[in-house]
Amino acid sequence: MPAPPPGSDPDPLMRLLSNASPQVDAFRSRTFYGLLELPAYSDAKLTHIYGDARLIRGALDEAWSWLKAIREDERRSLQIQWSEDAMMLRRRVPSIVAFLERLGKMNDAADRGRELVASLNDGRFESLQSAARLYATHGESAERKWRGSLEKEIEGMRKEAAELGAVLKKFADPAKVESG
Repeated sequence: MPAPPPGSDPDPLMRLLSNASPQVDAFRSRTFYGLLELPAYSDAKLTHIYGDARLIRGALDEAWSWLKAIREDERRSLQIQWSEDAMMLRRRVPSIVAFLERLGKMNDAADRGRELVASLNDGRFESLQSAARLYATHGESAERKWRGSLEKEIEGMRKEAAELGAVLKKFADPAKVESG
């Protein structure tokens, strides 16, 4: 999460998002990009949907440059990819979890983030990530082995190799043919 730029104050927005009132629930349920759309709304529309337009517009105005910095900083997006490097995730995830905790209990995202931080710290994430990569590479063979079809294919290949070996034994040794 980037630090608020000079002249930006995200605290009023954070207080508004963490406020537990029926009017704020509709505001709190908006996505990050949904928050970025709100300044384009008229005061009448904001008042109709959320109650006090001045409170919402004031909080957004004070945090606007900070919200834009978050949006424009792609490497600090709130989206986490399973394939990202575990060391980078170990640095990024705690700040994302802290941000989610500041937003309040909208869903289980903060809890799931804390579980991810724990699995990053104890090494489970890296082993799961390695297993996922191995499965992506060798998953079909592993499934065939579990079904028992892989053993049949291997046995078939052994029989074919034995048959080819028997055919090759019928031919003369190449070293004897060349010298001969």
